[in-house]
Amino acid sequence: MESIAKATGIDKVVQAVAGDDCGCDERKQWLNKTFPYARAMNEEEKVKWSTVVKPAWNSGRLDSYQMGAMNAIYSAVLKKKALRTNCGDCVKTALKKLERIYEASCD
Repeated sequence: MESIAKATGIDKVVQAVAGDDCGCDERKQWLNKTFPYARAMNEEEKVKWSTVVKPAWNSGRLDSYQMGAMNAIYSAVLKKKALRTNCGDCVKTALKKLERIYEASCD
């Protein structure tokens, strides 16, 4: 994420708007500590999370499309094989991880 910001020049814009301390270092450290192999969600993943996965989770039921969306985000962000399970606790744990990553990605 940091390399993309530098390559596109977004880091300069953020610095101009937020000043020298935009909080990026703290978020990066938290994300790296919490999920050593994770990366922040990109814009497409954040939209899919907030419009497809999170509303389904809030309703208490994920259908196959919503599970597929969650698995795609999970695999990409955590760099792990997609979660294919009917274990409710396993899905809930994955959703909680993704929610924390989403929140860190939006700060």
